[in-house]
Amino acid sequence: MARAAEHQPDAYRSVLLRLDEQLDTDVRRRLETGHRRIDSGRLPELAEFDAIRGLVGYGVQLLHRDRYSPTLSRVLNYFVHLTEPLTDDGETVPGWWSGTSPSGKLDPRFPGGHANNGMAHGIGGVLAFLALAVRKGHTVGGHHQALRTILAWLDRWQDRTGTEASWPYWITRDELREGRPAPSAPRRPSWCYGTAGLARASSSLPSRSATPGGWTRPSTHSWRPCRPNPPSSKPPPTTVCATASPDWPTSPPAQPRTPTPPPQRNCGRASRGC
Repeated sequence: MARAAEHQPDAYRSVLLRLDEQLDTDVRRRLETGHRRIDSGRLPELAEFDAIRGLVGYGVQLLHRDRYSPTLSRVLNYFVHLTEPLTDDGETVPGWWSGTSPSGKLDPRFPGGHANNGMAHGIGGVLAFLALAVRKGHTVGGHHQALRTILAWLDRWQDRTGTEASWPYWITRDELREGRPAPSAPRRPSWCYGTAGLARASSSLPSRSATPGGWTRPSTHSWRPCRPNPPSSKPPPTTVCATASPDWPTSPPAQPRTPTPPPQRNCGRASRGC
């Protein structure tokens, strides 16, 4: 609604003001909960910080409204703290490590939880938000170091094949211990997870952000792993989340059908409806 209201700001001014007030109230409540969790040393839930349900989504809205308020500063500070490592069961894990599965529930397939790399539910969304904030001139102490921490993590888990790059959806505790991701089949080229989303997130990085050695912004080369090999004529569903890459080969467009003329009516003198 906020985006739609921009086209008629006068008509929606009071509504936007109420929305801003509610946004600030919700964000303050979430930040208090998040900092209590950080201070206790517990692992976060994905919904605490992700783009779909958490503080990344709220932060993006604050940036979109271009409101450099104390609330926005507090959100940025929270994400700086989120990138600080935690200790869980005697092991050091990144601050965004979740103790659950990607669904947000305990799952025996994810003993010890996971680190989510996705744009929608993981650190990819945090990267995009922090980078966009820098581009808009909104930074806080430790902001650039937080970016470097995220980029170092992604650089560590990047799978390079020649000039191509790809990233796993997530890292499990066993993979963290082994220092490498388990082999997996090619996955869908979606924005919510995988290379497409991370390529988009990193494209938001300002040029002055220092990056670890070896990191290069994913370019058009990063889209290559998103394409099926061999090419398929059937793209994945083009929904907002699990959408196809722009380079995904699609079937040829259907040829327009020649309209069939309506049947001729036999209009005799007795018919008055012709």
